Amino acid sequence: MKTRICCAVLALELTAFGQAVPVRTDADFEWLGRYRQQVLDALMPMHSVDALVTYRSGKDLDALERYFAIRSDFAGDIDSFKGTVVVATERPLLKQLLDIHAKDPAASIESVQSRLTFKRVTLDSGSCGALRLQLDKLPKISISIPARDVIPWHPVLHRFVLNFADRIEATLFDERSPLVRWAIQTTDALLACSPPRTSP
Repeated sequence: MKTRICCAVLALELTAFGQAVPVRTDADFEWLGRYRQQVLDALMPMHSVDALVTYRSGKDLDALERYFAIRSDFAGDIDSFKGTVVVATERPLLKQLLDIHAKDPAASIESVQSRLTFKRVTLDSGSCGALRLQLDKLPKISISIPARDVIPWHPVLHRFVLNFADRIEATLFDERSPLVRWAIQTTDALLACSPPRTSP
């Protein structure tokens, strides 16, 4: 049954895009499971010791990953900040990772990772007022606890690490959550400050 599902997905992709898609085997998915976290943590690290706020979203192979980290700029004054934004472009990073490996299974993880396409931009509060503006909004946001009987179905995962007087780590599913809406707005605002550069 699993093989039939994979074949159906492959056929849909061929029909939708009109181009060759590498055949994905169980071994390819096992390889992805082994390296996915390593690659995401390398490109979108969630535990930078100097970051005030870190955010990352994604959904297996179905959604474009989005990430930002905002930290104090210790070279400036107390209201100086720096930011890093990383977003997948056109295709999710995990789908790229899987397809590159399926085409070239002998390639090392370092080689596969170097072929991923994404956008990265670095900012400072001198050129991007959104850094301070969005940080100022954050203390006013409340986090609600979902009901026990709410079971999300294959949701986008929104991960947060907030490192102020207290340290908070949370994973949220509901895009109606004020914190999730704030993170989506913040990502868009930071990207609007400067056109991201495509990597590699």
